[in-house]
Amino acid sequence: MSGPGGQPALEMGLQVAGTAAVIGMAKTRGLVASARDVFSALHQSDFRISAEVIRMVLTRVGE
Repeated sequence: MSGPGGQPALEMGLQVAGTAAVIGMAKTRGLVASARDVFSALHQSDFRISAEVIRMVLTRVGE
C-alpha cells in the first residue's frame, strides 16, 4: 500500500489494503454485484488504478 497512512497503520498492527483489494473483497463477499462496474465508476471520476492491477483483481474474482 502506498500513501501516508500505510506505514503508521502497519506499525499499529492494523491490516492494510489498497482500493483494488477492497473492491475485490467486496465482490467476493457479495457486497457489490460487479467489481468491473466499480472500477469503471472510479475511472470516470479520475481515480486511477493500473490496468494490470484491475485485470488481476477481476481474474481473481471471476469477472
